[in-house]
Amino acid sequence: MPRVALDADPAEAQQPAFSPIVADKTMFPLERAESRGLRPSRQVGQTIVMPEDTTLEAGEHYAVLLRSSPRGHATAKFDVKRNAVILPAWQVADDVDEIIFRARENDRGALAAWDIRVPCDREVRAPQAGGKEFLKLTPKDPNLKLGELITALRLSPQVHVPIGDFHFTGRLGRATVGDLGAHVAMFEPRRAGRPFNPKLHEFFRNGFRGPYADDGSPPAPFAFVTEANYTPRIGAIVRLALQAHPRGEPMLDVTRAGNLEAPAWKFLMKATTVVVRHETDPSKDIRFEVKARAEQFRIRYDVVGGEHDFSRIPEGWHGPFIVVPDFEFEAEVRGDSRLPPALSGRRVLIPVHETSAPQGPYGDQWPYDPHPSDVLAMGMHGPTLAARGAARVAVRFSGHLGPLGTMAIVVCTIIFALTTLVAWSQISARAAAALGGPGAAKAMPAVLVAAAAVGAWVSLTSLIAVADVAMALAVATNLVGLLLALPRIVAAGRDLSGGNS
Repeated sequence: MPRVALDADPAEAQQPAFSPIVADKTMFPLERAESRGLRPSRQVGQTIVMPEDTTLEAGEHYAVLLRSSPRGHATAKFDVKRNAVILPAWQVADDVDEIIFRARENDRGALAAWDIRVPCDREVRAPQAGGKEFLKLTPKDPNLKLGELITALRLSPQVHVPIGDFHFTGRLGRATVGDLGAHVAMFEPRRAGRPFNPKLHEFFRNGFRGPYADDGSPPAPFAFVTEANYTPRIGAIVRLALQAHPRGEPMLDVTRAGNLEAPAWKFLMKATTVVVRHETDPSKDIRFEVKARAEQFRIRYDVVGGEHDFSRIPEGWHGPFIVVPDFEFEAEVRGDSRLPPALSGRRVLIPVHETSAPQGPYGDQWPYDPHPSDVLAMGMHGPTLAARGAARVAVRFSGHLGPLGTMAIVVCTIIFALTTLVAWSQISARAAAALGGPGAAKAMPAVLVAAAAVGAWVSLTSLIAVADVAMALAVATNLVGLLLALPRIVAAGRDLSGGNS
């Protein structure tokens, strides 16, 4: 069943949004490739055309590498009869212990969220006559049949293997090609004792990126590039959000049997509502209460109180969509040192996540916490600065009541803030009078107003840090006071009991 993109939703204008803070929703790899294209050569094989402003010198050798994709590469064969995956025992496959299948139908195959990773046992087999050693991968779960898994989850039979980066020594030389003219090019020189690996051109054919300088550094992360007018402090941690549509997100797929499934994300386990949207009138949306369960690398949803075939959507409606909260995450602010000159002065926002780049499933546990980029690719809006408190309520009210709803939240927030300040000033005035007399009590309202002003100005992270210290001091002083008063408490207890305790 085709899924309708949110941009095609007639009611999309009802989705409020904060001002965007990133220039592009796609993530930018903070690593510069020393390449501006590829050209074949009869003399040396595959060559890499160096950038015009390269600082690398012709005639020299450099340690470089090609980056593999975290979603794996189609370099293996699937042996259905033996329930195994076979590939050459390349050096770049020394650490391979899992296989990856991608989705086959609709547009799911382009989204890493629908990938399936299967942990495997690895076995290096002796070569046949005149051949090379090969690697055999079989599922760790002996009951898992890969062919049945492909059929059940509608996966592509083309298996992908997460082989490692390719490290090599590149030599630079001068070349001349008709469309480029004279230029500097890199190639892998022939040498005896080269480890068993694919040829250089095969890496590029299979989707490797690069080359990059091989200086021993870990892979640079992917990041969002900010708008020119958003320049938070470098080194700060900011709270960001991907905004969810109040009428649900297109994160569901419908099985052949008409049931619902979603990627194995932890936050989707908490979803309880599925919406079939009306094309023009949101009040005619059809809502279903559902219950989530994790099963076979997916999250599946059962309709509470009965069954429903979601492959049959009435004319005039489309979907289904899953109602989820805003997806919030933290990101570290970095400068523009790794950005191209055209983006000079911008900030980059690196999501704080276990993986440095979007890759779909990872680790040994599922459901798992997805990378923000994977969630963004599924249709959510953003990223924006996370809304807190009244701002979060206002953005939902304005979606239904327009400016009137937002104004109502503003008025209610002002009244609540004023009444709270009055109440706390009265309570704190009594404490101040006990400690410093009537003069101290009169100063408390001004102190509270100043504290509220400071609280509205500083960041939430700073407030939490101060609150943690203040709470620790309050607990410590109360414990000291309790210990000092303990003899008096015991004596009072004896008096009340008549000295019999």
